[in-house]
Amino acid sequence: MTRVDNCEIDTIGYDKVSRKITITDSLNFFSIKKIFQQHGYPGYNLVDTVSSHNFWLLVQHADRHLDFQDSVVSQMKIEMEKENASQSDYAYLVDRVMINKGELQIYGSQMKLNDSSTSFEPKPVVEPSLLNERRKSVGLPSIEEYIDLMNKHYYGSLKKQ
Repeated sequence: MTRVDNCEIDTIGYDKVSRKITITDSLNFFSIKKIFQQHGYPGYNLVDTVSSHNFWLLVQHADRHLDFQDSVVSQMKIEMEKENASQSDYAYLVDRVMINKGELQIYGSQMKLNDSSTSFEPKPVVEPSLLNERRKSVGLPSIEEYIDLMNKHYYGSLKKQ
């Protein structure tokens, strides 16, 4: 820690944080894989909504295990159609898998900075003219609202780096 104007500032670097996240995601993978093998997708009838979401979040970040993510998407779709899993979580995972496969995403949830680095924009999507309709069908806000939210939450901190 470094002190500036009587305030402690965390001086840990991006690379160190990134390595720790990668290690954590790798360690979590073994747990979520075991849960999935034993129970399938842990929907609301098996665990509460928070725990189901937390499982999804760990799968969402298991990018080094695309086959696993893909198998979870398939099972999650079944649970989502029974209203036993989150539609919006499903949409994010579908997009993550599509992008990880090098394909176009469906719901526009996976973002990147635009060419001028002034705003977030969705990575390439299938039929952009129907994007807001698809987003609405799974309870996501319009892409314009999502871009605004991403810019408010993340862009300011990116400019400071």
